[in-house]
Amino acid sequence: MAVPGDAVGNLKKINSLQGLEERLEFYKTWAPYHEKDIQPMGYRAPYFLAETVAGLFEEGQQGDRRGCLLVLDAACGTGLVADEMFKFGFRRFHGVDACLPMMEVAERKGRYQKLIHGLLGNGTASLESSVYDIVVAVGAFQGGGVPWSAVPELLGALKPGGVLCFTLRGDSADFRQRSLSELQEFLDQGLLEKVTERHIPKFQRPIWEESPEEEYIPGIVCVFRKSL
Repeated sequence: MAVPGDAVGNLKKINSLQGLEERLEFYKTWAPYHEKDIQPMGYRAPYFLAETVAGLFEEGQQGDRRGCLLVLDAACGTGLVADEMFKFGFRRFHGVDACLPMMEVAERKGRYQKLIHGLLGNGTASLESSVYDIVVAVGAFQGGGVPWSAVPELLGALKPGGVLCFTLRGDSADFRQRSLSELQEFLDQGLLEKVTERHIPKFQRPIWEESPEEEYIPGIVCVFRKSL
């Protein structure tokens, strides 16, 4: 159970939990103060993803006006990604998450036109086929909120030519390699093509560990495009 006012303790706890069910139970109690607790981390992954995606859809391009694009936020949590993408002119959001209390926080913000309760990768999240221009996932693959087995489900929801964008922590080259290898079969089959891999030196601070205040974990924003 999350403890109100104990940001470091709550971050240590969530980083120690391995099982998805345990993590979901913890998030249920953490939802009311999750955003406040992560502030000391300098957590800007949602911003870096939003900035990266905005660079792919410049305002004024025919058919690419950001406000018209439909975004699916996978493991949307309290809506931090939509908050940042909204600043860049995106206006159409659907979110999917397995934790109702986190989604309730997101719903109160008024960014999402639709919120879907369910767990990606096991058939409980009902997604429409080929309707989304962009699918985003911030920290979802890294934290276990979305298993890699959900990739076919997410690709099925994307329109042909749509963009899949997600973040990874970059403090382990082995983790990056193992993570991206999960997409190799889709690249080999011609279902996906790599667009960019953006490396961010100062992604977040590991305040749940004994580390100097100036220490930062690097991060990566990965972008792939669904083949036409």
